[in-house]
Amino acid sequence: MKIAPVRRIIPNSLVDGPGNRTAIFLQGCNLRCDYCHNPETQKIYSYESSDANSQIRWMTAEEVFNEIDKDIPFIRGITLSGGECTLYPQFIKELFILGKKAGLSCLIDSNGTIDFSLYPDLMEVCDGVMLDVKAWDKNKFKVLRGIGFNTADPLAASAKMNPELSYAIVDHEYGDDILPNVICAVFDVEEASFIVGYIAGLTTETNKVAYIGGMRSPVMDLFEYGFKSGVDYAAKELGKEIQVEVQIAESFTDAAKGKAIAASLYSGGCDVIFPAAGATGNGVIEQAIEDDKWVIGVDRDQLYLAPDNILTSALKHVGAVTKDISKRVVDGEDLGGQVIKYGLANGGVGIPENNPNMDPQVYEKAMEIQKLIIDGEIDPPHNEETYQNFLNNLQ
Repeated sequence: MKIAPVRRIIPNSLVDGPGNRTAIFLQGCNLRCDYCHNPETQKIYSYESSDANSQIRWMTAEEVFNEIDKDIPFIRGITLSGGECTLYPQFIKELFILGKKAGLSCLIDSNGTIDFSLYPDLMEVCDGVMLDVKAWDKNKFKVLRGIGFNTADPLAASAKMNPELSYAIVDHEYGDDILPNVICAVFDVEEASFIVGYIAGLTTETNKVAYIGGMRSPVMDLFEYGFKSGVDYAAKELGKEIQVEVQIAESFTDAAKGKAIAASLYSGGCDVIFPAAGATGNGVIEQAIEDDKWVIGVDRDQLYLAPDNILTSALKHVGAVTKDISKRVVDGEDLGGQVIKYGLANGGVGIPENNPNMDPQVYEKAMEIQKLIIDGEIDPPHNEETYQNFLNNLQ
């Protein structure tokens, strides 16, 4: 089998084709675009600076497929990107053959400089090609965007090289290091977490629910304390005590660990779990299916992963936020160097309108809670201090 230089594998991506996908980034490109989204993938070797890529792994298609195999139940397909992945057509063909056998859709993300007609065997197993635009009318394209922490470093590098252009990154902020031509859009996820916590509190039959976090950080605190306070609010309303177990997986990529933690929590009496842990949460969903328990999705509507076990999901409306930022820039707003927050009031977060596993009366009550948050009558906590203040005021 042919080998190719693999820079990184992202197990779960929503920005590399339709649905939840695994994205495989290969090293090396035949172009040197100043505005490259992944400039660190351009060179295979560098003798001029410290950007030689020690992270590269030369892998066969079978080795790559074995690495992504555990995520197959939770993804719709795979996307080959880079760099310029079509520099390795035989490798891609071999990987796509394995992917098609597993029922996955297979896409290529390319700069379009390679003549695809030279590789008919590859095209037979390829479901589509996404072409990067390599030039644009600066009067028409006003802002270049990235989504999530995986795009943070390359976007910042590109923004630094092109100070005359505007950039926006969604779901990440740089703190004091934000550049004057970069806009950061972040989510008030504690608001959506409060709502799903409230729903969990109204739904639990054992009066014991759980939160599983990927790591400890100020950002992850938003999920934890938002969820816990929503459960507490429901318990107060119902006049009973509801216990919230908290477990931190110390990983966003270990589905097996998430599954093991969930198994322990479910066997210990929890009947609803809210995992905010990236791909680790996939294991929680898998365990919920096995134990026929409730699990709450995160970031996107995850009902498709477990149609009988997803109670609801805490959503980030990435598309709506991206569209709003773009429109505001096009309309002439100077947003560079700013951090813009999106919550319930401006359509940044929420829960799905369609929740087939939720009692309709619970949904109606959740919408009442949503209105109270929007109106400022409930202020979901975002850390330990604000959580304790919330509990004191709840008495």
